[in-house]
Amino acid sequence: MPNFKSGSIELSGDINALRELVEDITSSIGDGNELPSYITDLFFSIESEYQKFHNLSEDDYEIHSEKH
Repeated sequence: MPNFKSGSIELSGDINALRELVEDITSSIGDGNELPSYITDLFFSIESEYQKFHNLSEDDYEIHSEKH
């Protein structure tokens, strides 16, 4: 089970569920609003691990539900 840490925040769990969490949060942010950098860094780590786990190219940021 992957483990992600940024500062004192730590997340672990199923990589597919974590990637969906990232998508849900980022898609809920209104235009012109940004997340703090420590959260975006954490999200980037989750997205990167998702790509590695599913053997996706580093430019592929889509969720591939057919691989879950």
